Amino acid sequence: MEPNPNVLGRRPTTPDPRDFTFRMLKESSPLELAFARLMAAKGANPAVKAWASAVMDVLAAPAPPPEPEPDPTSNVIWELPDPVLDQGDTPHCGGFGGCQWGNLSPVNDHYRDLDGHALYYESVAIGGYPGTEDGVESRWVAQALQARGRLATYGFASTVEEIIEWLRTEGPVMMGTDWTSEMFEPDETGLVTVDGPVMGGHFWVICGDLPTDREVVCLNSWGESYGSEGFFRLSYLDLSVLLAGIAYPGDAILSPEMALPVLAA
Repeated sequence: MEPNPNVLGRRPTTPDPRDFTFRMLKESSPLELAFARLMAAKGANPAVKAWASAVMDVLAAPAPPPEPEPDPTSNVIWELPDPVLDQGDTPHCGGFGGCQWGNLSPVNDHYRDLDGHALYYESVAIGGYPGTEDGVESRWVAQALQARGRLATYGFASTVEEIIEWLRTEGPVMMGTDWTSEMFEPDETGLVTVDGPVMGGHFWVICGDLPTDREVVCLNSWGESYGSEGFFRLSYLDLSVLLAGIAYPGDAILSPEMALPVLAA
């Protein structure tokens, strides 16, 4: 595809000392995380406050027994039952990336393109820029998904190893990173190389791990014409470059997805 900076819409995320880390998410109980987030929400965004009261009962439910960890040499791919979304010629990658995360297993939200645009506008409103077309911070997307009841809490990974561990045991990972000129054109196998000048910031999702190849499988929001039917691969090394940042540090958002509510008959 021809490079089109108009489709890049990720703002650098402002650091916040209240952010959870990978280790906090892995080692704390759901109730401990809920209490911590509830305390942090005092004086915070109204959407975060609304989340706190909405999910306490869900988090108090008994946790299911842990599943056996997969073979560390096996491929892990979180499936996408629905079509790949397409943000079109808009900077709405944050909303579309959040919806793609929702559509990937283990829970399929059945979001469509219209939902991607809606989630984008919900995200910029949470960030204090309602109706703007200047992109989103990754945290705003997570908070918009909180407001929709799709996730309870979230944290940030700081290393590729943390991303891989989460990916192999919990679910997909939302990414907000720099996007370089060469990343617009995956090779014939769907492999993307982080090279060339930074064209802007983009929001996308990691949905698989190929440990033997030392690559991750990723999902974009530019329809099925990009890469391998909308997916692309990225080496661990290039992932580390994006996480460290070329122009700005990357965001790797971790969150277990909440089950869909059961509708009354």
